[in-house]
Amino acid sequence: MDVNRITFSKTQTMSRYFSDLSVVSHRWRLWTVIALMLGIGPSLFALTWEKSSLDYTVESGSGQLIMEFPFKNESSEPVTITELKSSCGCSEPTVKTKAIPAGGGDVVKVVYTPGDRVGPQSAQITVTTNEAGVAPVSLRLRVDIKPVVSLVPRLVRWVKADGIVPRTIEIKQLGEKPVRILEVKPVSDALSAELKPGSEAGLWTLTLTPKSLDLPSTTKVEVFTEVNGHKTTYSVFGVVR
Repeated sequence: MDVNRITFSKTQTMSRYFSDLSVVSHRWRLWTVIALMLGIGPSLFALTWEKSSLDYTVESGSGQLIMEFPFKNESSEPVTITELKSSCGCSEPTVKTKAIPAGGGDVVKVVYTPGDRVGPQSAQITVTTNEAGVAPVSLRLRVDIKPVVSLVPRLVRWVKADGIVPRTIEIKQLGEKPVRILEVKPVSDALSAELKPGSEAGLWTLTLTPKSLDLPSTTKVEVFTEVNGHKTTYSVFGVVR
């Protein structure tokens, strides 16, 4: 048996296979272009969008954001938006006119509510139309929500050898908007929390003290803040090991 001959035969077969596949792919693309030029078959991407993603940076505790995605129907047929769907309860998409005439346009308006979120956030708006064979369009929102206070450190620890001693966390206002700290609240009674104002406006000292070091525990302490009537909750942690 000639091994080299067998190897060559397989290589030749694979080469011919990919060559045939390339021809079929080329012919399919060619017929697709011809069909579209002649108006045969569904119109692809009838709705064109000025932009498909938006990026914003806001402060934590900000009010609602209004974002807009303008679009136009570039086809010769009317198009109907059958569904607008958001991936997140933080954003609500609407459109004034769902039936878009040929050559017409409108705006998908999205109301984004930051709530008490902090850090990079994202949401996706899916737009579905009545166009046959056309996939839904995805519009993306990216919002970087800056905190209004810093908390340093975010985690304090105790070990049994330390004894029951207080640990402090410094809270500092970021930015120019005045911040109110409404309350600090441990989620369990494993430790106590006391908040005192610092030496100047916008500074606070949060003191955490465990009630016992006998058992390991991790306790979250929630810090409730308010800026211009908008509330945000931050968290710090006390760990006993």
